[in-house]
Amino acid sequence: MLTALRQKNMNLYEKVQMCETWKMRALLKIASNEFEMRTNVKGHSKAKDGNMLYLDGLQYTVKELKELNKVIANYMKQDSVKEITLQDNALDRSAVPHLCELLDLCPYVTKLDLRRNKLDSYAIGDLQAFIERIPGVTSLLRDPAKGDLRAKSGNQLRLLVCLEDQSPPDDTDKSFDPATGGDDLFAVDPSGQAADQFLASIAGVTSQTKLAGPYAAGGGANKSLLAPQRPGGAGVGTGGGAPGGLDRSLTASSRNLLPKINNDGRR
Repeated sequence: MLTALRQKNMNLYEKVQMCETWKMRALLKIASNEFEMRTNVKGHSKAKDGNMLYLDGLQYTVKELKELNKVIANYMKQDSVKEITLQDNALDRSAVPHLCELLDLCPYVTKLDLRRNKLDSYAIGDLQAFIERIPGVTSLLRDPAKGDLRAKSGNQLRLLVCLEDQSPPDDTDKSFDPATGGDDLFAVDPSGQAADQFLASIAGVTSQTKLAGPYAAGGGANKSLLAPQRPGGAGVGTGGGAPGGLDRSLTASSRNLLPKINNDGRR
């Protein structure tokens, strides 16, 4: 039964990996289409200078943000990205370091739209502390009504971060680990290693095909027996040995230490 369940879980895990791989390729293809020259495509026109990445409601997570940085670097479009919108992607505090890497990679971004995500006050504070250290930023103001961050370079607006309509993070979310930046779907599953160790042990590999009690046929070798008892019990003589069934291994010196009891009850 354990082997069958293990095989079924492996098949399900492979299907999940295939779906995640397809999702990753589809999401990155949306971003790469912005960078590719498609002048021959009918109906495609580029109205603005620079590149705009519209990634709203695509369920972007930490893994996709990591790959998005790689796509921008591979196409060498760091200086041409002007606007990035990531609305309604359920981004929480674990995504803040990767958002900071995205802003560091694209120094000419003028707008980062993070509305309708799950960024709490601590996540916004970390993002604000990073923006304050960007070279060229002289002041950083926060809109008291919407919560937007406005970074200025002198009198010119350098960067606008939209943070309106943030919902509280889920209670089921795991604590943020700065070292890993969240969970890795393709990491080694520790439960799988534990299952492999169990199946390789004596408890996991057995030739028994049906339940059998200790007194079943062929099961005598598996019975647990107590150590053989010495003859004689309490109050029963052993025929010349110590009275009351005491152990015969008592030496003469040990017998002398015991008080002698006479028949009349006196010492």
